[in-house]
Amino acid sequence: AAEMTRLAVARAAAERCHWQAMRDRARDYAFQCLLRRARGTPVAIADRKAERERLQYTRVAPDRLRDLLAGAPGTPGAGTPSAAATASAAAATERPDRAARALQAVLEENYEDLRRIFKHYAAGDVEGSAGTMSLEEFWSFVKDCRLLSKRLTAAKVQSAFWDANAAEGEAALEDPNNPDSELTINEFVEALVRLAVASAAPTDRSSIAEKLSRLLATRVLVFACRSNAARFRSQLEAPDAQAVLHRHRDTLQEVYRSYAKGSLDQMSAADFKQFCKDRSIIDGAFTDTSAAALFQRVQQDEDTAAAGGAGAEGVEESLASLMSYPEFAEALAVLAVYKSPNPYVPLSAKLQDFITKTVVTRTMRRRQAIAARRRSMAQIRP
Repeated sequence: AAEMTRLAVARAAAERCHWQAMRDRARDYAFQCLLRRARGTPVAIADRKAERERLQYTRVAPDRLRDLLAGAPGTPGAGTPSAAATASAAAATERPDRAARALQAVLEENYEDLRRIFKHYAAGDVEGSAGTMSLEEFWSFVKDCRLLSKRLTAAKVQSAFWDANAAEGEAALEDPNNPDSELTINEFVEALVRLAVASAAPTDRSSIAEKLSRLLATRVLVFACRSNAARFRSQLEAPDAQAVLHRHRDTLQEVYRSYAKGSLDQMSAADFKQFCKDRSIIDGAFTDTSAAALFQRVQQDEDTAAAGGAGAEGVEESLASLMSYPEFAEALAVLAVYKSPNPYVPLSAKLQDFITKTVVTRTMRRRQAIAARRRSMAQIRP
């Protein structure tokens, strides 16, 4: 018994030493952070989620390039010829690892644009997920970019989609975040590479990275995603627009909470539709479908494809179908512009007018009706 007590005391002492060492290191690091902040050089904390997302947009596995480099048909997912059929014989001299590194440099240079474009088209289908791109959404992207030509036919576009979507291994087949009929981020990037190869002339001796760079510069970045959500959000973040939201914050939060009946006390698509109906926003021009599309478009920074475990995936999947309060405020701004499209009226004025007429006035009337009903009930009581 004495020996066991001695061992327990020794273990407790060792654990206390470890805890004190960790405490001292944490305190020293916090002091260094504050010191660097005071000197104007704050410490940058790595965002692991953003890093994972960036990797998806800027990496193509060398093994996925072998059929393109060989100029041979890939794995046709829909029974159509491969999108790599027009690749030049000169490309066969490229090594997959070297080609992947060259593609990485091109993708890194265009990361922000690719991210914006994917999120724009992935949210185009009301029924699908905003984190993946369906064939219909992919076709919308291709048509907007004016990619169809005598060389890049509809059959090759279909093949690029299915070849990029082809799963490899049992893990890919069982991944719930990688539907077999939709493109994830890295599959979309691979499909872009396949489109770039398929659209090049048979005599084109440039590398795959050069073909992709040319496609991005001449077509994708010029014609894709004409509506810029980032630009609209920057206008919404302007001081005058934020002042309107701050002025009516209490009322807006009250309205949001009254409709947020979904899980995690956030607003679902059905809740948002009900809000639009109750406020007489839905009419002949702005329909139920328009409300559902707006709900999808307003989703901010989803990342259903990269999660750190089964629990995280479940949480992110549920959050992907819910609207937070900041997203609700953005949706109100979109509705304000939709109801008042005059380009000469600033966003802050449109937002003020819309919130006053559609939200504040109706909320005040509802409060007055509830108060009147309570007074009448009080008078009836003996």
